[in-house]
Amino acid sequence: MLNTREPGRKARRTSSDTEVEQTLPIAKRSNKISSSEQLVHLSNANEPGQDNPATRSVNDIYDLLTKVSNNQESLRQSMEQRITNLEASFKTEISSKMKSLKLTLNTLEKGETSTNTQVSQNITHYKLVFINVPNTDTGDSEDSLKAYINGITTYLELDFNVTTVQCVGSNTNQQNKTVLVNYDNESQRVNVLKKKRELKDNPMYSHVYVETDKT
Repeated sequence: MLNTREPGRKARRTSSDTEVEQTLPIAKRSNKISSSEQLVHLSNANEPGQDNPATRSVNDIYDLLTKVSNNQESLRQSMEQRITNLEASFKTEISSKMKSLKLTLNTLEKGETSTNTQVSQNITHYKLVFINVPNTDTGDSEDSLKAYINGITTYLELDFNVTTVQCVGSNTNQQNKTVLVNYDNESQRVNVLKKKRELKDNPMYSHVYVETDKT
């Protein structure tokens, strides 16, 4: 049947048209993004000024690593400077201590040398002091005094002679004198000291006293 319609009017839908539409499948809308849309999306993501989370995270990590590296370098330089300063301080202090130690050692060596010299001199001269030695008939010369002291040694039954004799004291012209006597060795000096008590048994020597030299 041929449908005719007047100009300006819409065609009326018949029941047969509705049945045909119901039998045709309805096309589903696709959710897939076309290739062109994907390119647009990627280009927008990489455009400058876009706040891309992945890019921001990489930049933050890079900045953090740079700061850590700078801090490590600064710490290394600081430690090296402190070590250098300590080494210089130690060298100065050690040098000063060494100079002081050398001066002390030199002083001790000089003192030891002087002491050894004095001890050597004391050992070389084994001395005793004879007190109340009277004037001899031949005067108070060294030979006469030596003969008198040797007489005492003979009386004590000692077989040696004195080395030197010397009058000591401010007044050597008084009747009784103090005489400093030197012996050859320590053994002679000790033997005289051991037997000096025997002098009291002899009237010629009972007034003579023998003592150690304290000078």
